[in-house]
Amino acid sequence: MDDRKVPKDFNFVIADIPPETDAHFTSFPWYARLRDNPSNIPIQTISRVSTKGTENAFMNKTLRLEGTILACQSFYNKSLHLSEDSKLPTIEMITLYSVGNGLDGHENVIHGGFIALILDEIMGMLIRHYRPVKNPYTGSLKVDYKRFITTPSAFVCRSRLSGMEGSRFKTSGTVEDGTGRILATGQALWVDVKPRL
Repeated sequence: MDDRKVPKDFNFVIADIPPETDAHFTSFPWYARLRDNPSNIPIQTISRVSTKGTENAFMNKTLRLEGTILACQSFYNKSLHLSEDSKLPTIEMITLYSVGNGLDGHENVIHGGFIALILDEIMGMLIRHYRPVKNPYTGSLKVDYKRFITTPSAFVCRSRLSGMEGSRFKTSGTVEDGTGRILATGQALWVDVKPRL
């Protein structure tokens, strides 16, 4: 049995961790625990993959500038289970980010707007991987800031599906330090918009 099999309701792209990404994150003592956990399967971070046109340009081009996102790596946790809404399968998606001072709002403190962006991004990546959703857009986003995030640093983001109402889907997300201390939380509502003809 392939332990790296993608759950049927999701379209994750399994991909080995690039050696330069692995080397970068190895400098953080908590990284090996996440990487070596057999439940965490490495996948592509879809917003960092080049596409035609301008889709993901902000995450894939602008935030590759010096001092912004220095490295990132995504995983899904293969421990699939049902959410409180028993019709909705949920799975945890984990994305690690290493960031520089180019994202500061205050001296050596990351801009709060970037944290809102990252929460939107990690929950958005998860909802885009969920097969029943075809064309998701953020309907609402609520962010609660718990602690300052200093720079340069690295942090762990987690996202999960948490509910469904017709063509609307709910997600939750966290930003944590390497020890699991919560730095920020977010909840979002996603609308599956019919494409224009």
